[in-house]
Amino acid sequence: MPIILGCGGCGLLVVLALVAFFLIGALGKKRGGSSGGDTTSVSAADMEGTAQFASSPDGLNDTLSPHYLPFSFRYPDDWRVVESGTDPGDRNFVKVEKQENDVTQENFAVGYMYAPAGRENDPEVLRQLTTQFEQQFASQFPNFRRVSDDRVTIGGHEATGFRFTARQNNVDIFGRFLVLPVGEGKGLSIIMLGTPVGSGLSSVEDLGEKGGLPVILRTFRVGDEAARATADQTSSETPASDTTPSSGTSDSDEGKPSDKPSSDDQTPPSGEDTLPEIRRIEPINR
Repeated sequence: MPIILGCGGCGLLVVLALVAFFLIGALGKKRGGSSGGDTTSVSAADMEGTAQFASSPDGLNDTLSPHYLPFSFRYPDDWRVVESGTDPGDRNFVKVEKQENDVTQENFAVGYMYAPAGRENDPEVLRQLTTQFEQQFASQFPNFRRVSDDRVTIGGHEATGFRFTARQNNVDIFGRFLVLPVGEGKGLSIIMLGTPVGSGLSSVEDLGEKGGLPVILRTFRVGDEAARATADQTSSETPASDTTPSSGTSDSDEGKPSDKPSSDDQTPPSGEDTLPEIRRIEPINR
């Protein structure tokens, strides 16, 4: 179910997609006010060793389909797509992550939010949204602590949220939650998670600054910009005069997520080694 959030005193409802995720193995194995700038400056190096994800309305489940927005980004090609919005239980348009020995190092998930058209950027709506989601995370993450506000420009749109930490089974969890209003009552929700297990991350301040997440943030595009980025990438990968099928695989398959074989490709476990899904929050000020 979506999370339904009330706007105190204004009678509005904001709905944010349930962002379900797993820290695979890390929770079952014991191992030893920020203001970001525009993250959209892309270099040639960002195109190397990366694959592209481009959202598509085709095949989305009944929960996500009404809230579809075009967006795209590039991610390191040693990450894998673990959710793409097509299974009945999916609550994210996409989730990509990197693991090492079944332990999550970093992951990145995109869900949705919506509000009455014209109010998706309302500061009070956004404040209520982030406050309610903070309460939700506090009930789900062991030793949850909100450490700072977060604001960053992603794909030319202002995203607002917070950074947080948690800890379970001697494993530190670093997190960033962002809501990215787009327009016409629609928007995206983004959650980034990381652990210090083999990732090079040592604090929540490193999340999005080190590792594989920076290239995702720099290349993230929404709306028409996403369509242009996808078209440009497709054009650059199409040989000018060679129609012979390539033996390799393309980073983009008509807007669908890259599905590279992976030796560690396995379904995330369910049970005590996974974080529980975020539960529904009932409306306030009915």
